[in-house]
Amino acid sequence: MDTVKSFLKSKSKGCLLVSGRAGSGKSVFASKLEQYILGEYWKEQQEHDTDQNVKNVVLIWANLPTLKNPLTNLFEEALANKYYFQPNQVRELRVEIQKEESKIEPIFVLDAYDELRPEFLFRNLFKTNNLESFRPIKQPVSLDKDAFHSFPKVVILCRREILAGVPDYQK
Repeated sequence: MDTVKSFLKSKSKGCLLVSGRAGSGKSVFASKLEQYILGEYWKEQQEHDTDQNVKNVVLIWANLPTLKNPLTNLFEEALANKYYFQPNQVRELRVEIQKEESKIEPIFVLDAYDELRPEFLFRNLFKTNNLESFRPIKQPVSLDKDAFHSFPKVVILCRREILAGVPDYQK
């Protein structure tokens, strides 16, 4: 969990792969991660930041095998499936995240990558969904160590076996 904590606080890293063998506790870890993000991490962000830079942490959890099109509709489907968002609510959240003055910190947790249908496996979901766009349009320019994190943060959970023999899967 320490690795994930430092990842979430990092300004430079955008994606983290959590892998393990079947039955190694990835689901238990995922549950603890969700509790940490919505509890301790959220509180740290509220207490750590000044009133002008308070960040609202938004967890976007996606159970990848349940999505019809995880290559391009990850954001929309995750919000609809897990949080029962309507299309207009999805659009409103996207607009709020991308506003120049946005204080929203989206954290994507992409669960069960290894259970995706074959046509979706080994595709870079960060790129195909343009997750880079889920941050303020104009990032504040600051040398202050408390400036915005590089948004968004993406945690991918996957069985290690699926990655065996895949060259450069880290990219």
